[in-house]
Amino acid sequence: MTRAADEGCKGPDAIRTLVAEVAAGTRYEEARAAQARGAEYGRELALRRWERERDRERKRERARAKAAEEAARRTQALEENVHRLLADAGLTPGPPGTTIAELLIARDKKVSAHRLRTAVEAYERAYERREQRHRDSGGSAPWPTPDEVISSLFGPRA
Repeated sequence: MTRAADEGCKGPDAIRTLVAEVAAGTRYEEARAAQARGAEYGRELALRRWERERDRERKRERARAKAAEEAARRTQALEENVHRLLADAGLTPGPPGTTIAELLIARDKKVSAHRLRTAVEAYERAYERREQRHRDSGGSAPWPTPDEVISSLFGPRA
């Protein structure tokens, strides 16, 4: 039943009311369709945002993996250079020599065996002086640590 029939409208009023209802119904259907299209569009936008974020995250992950691989490769190359340099200098791999070689290579890519031997000898002399200072002070001067002596001679580690 229509509203016109319920209200008992007859004639032109009934027709106007019926036309209004049809128009309202059509508009309602159009509004529902637009709302559905809007919801679908919203889902599309959300999906696109999600895909962009997923792509960004994948790019970040690839960049992280590439950076980690590069860092591992640099570390491996540094270790190989240090061991080669220690062998060329005739020094045994160990804490002071290895650390000094790493610091020298970090500053200058080409380090000679003579330069490393000279640096290790300077370290040993400085360490002995600090030990002697500790003994002469009766224990009031601090006992030297290898890291303290190395950083005083060659600067802090990077």
